Amino acid sequence: MTVVVHIGANKSGSTTLQRKLFARHPSIHYVGEDASDYQDYRTLLFQFLSADDIFWNREQFEKFIVEQLDKAAGKTFVFSSEDIMTSAVASLCAQRLRALLGDAKILLIIRNQFTALESFYASHGAYLRDAPSPYFRRYVPLENWLSYHSSVTEHGPVASFDYVRFVDYFESLFGTGSVNILLFEDMVEERERFRQQLSQVLCIPEDVIARHLDHAHERKRDTVRFHNYRKFRSFLGGRLPFNGPRGQDYLSRALSQFLYSGPPVQIVLPDYWKRHLTARYAAGNARLASAYGLPLQDYGYPL
Repeated sequence: MTVVVHIGANKSGSTTLQRKLFARHPSIHYVGEDASDYQDYRTLLFQFLSADDIFWNREQFEKFIVEQLDKAAGKTFVFSSEDIMTSAVASLCAQRLRALLGDAKILLIIRNQFTALESFYASHGAYLRDAPSPYFRRYVPLENWLSYHSSVTEHGPVASFDYVRFVDYFESLFGTGSVNILLFEDMVEERERFRQQLSQVLCIPEDVIARHLDHAHERKRDTVRFHNYRKFRSFLGGRLPFNGPRGQDYLSRALSQFLYSGPPVQIVLPDYWKRHLTARYAAGNARLASAYGLPLQDYGYPL
């Protein structure tokens, strides 16, 4: 059986792969978000991603993985979670997977850190999540968000895009050559090359992958209108009623249609932050480019 652990990275096409390929391909047994039975084990996976060993229910998770491997007989088994790379216990996640899945292939799809952070902020970072009411979903300016994740926390989006650290750690556990690195930019611009590489990792025919992935794009970026609305809403203390496409009344539906139409919001990193991030990522990117033959310079990665 081919066993693949897809660890991300964030904003690198993970949702598209999960929804359009992993969850739909008949030759893949998929464990992760958007799997058909995800709600049955959602809490278990959340604990896997967030709990220290003191609080982790090892026996329950081991039983779950054994059951899933039995169901995957004759198929490619794919465990996928990009949240591993932003987890506060990322190394424990890796150790748990190594103990249960043995010599699995590691699939890592990376993206230029500049555009990845811009996309992450637009989709997730601009509005507080891990905060109590009434601060939940309050707007956070880009520079404050970058400063916090660069200097205050040791995990999260800025740390998660330091790809070489994850490559080194997973290879130390799963063995040299276990990590397969693909480029998000190839997924967008060099689709044939991306499909060929993905086919080799998953042991799935390339033409079948093409049918699932061509022209697929999930979780499109928020529009300018919706971004500005949520910013304005947070300045008013969250007192405006509409907070997403959940309303059923006429006014909510009309407002939703208006806010979700129009161009996507454009986020641009300031030059100061580009210099700061280049200093953080360049050496690791250069090492990966050399070791894996990756054309990172062609796609403007920090080098």
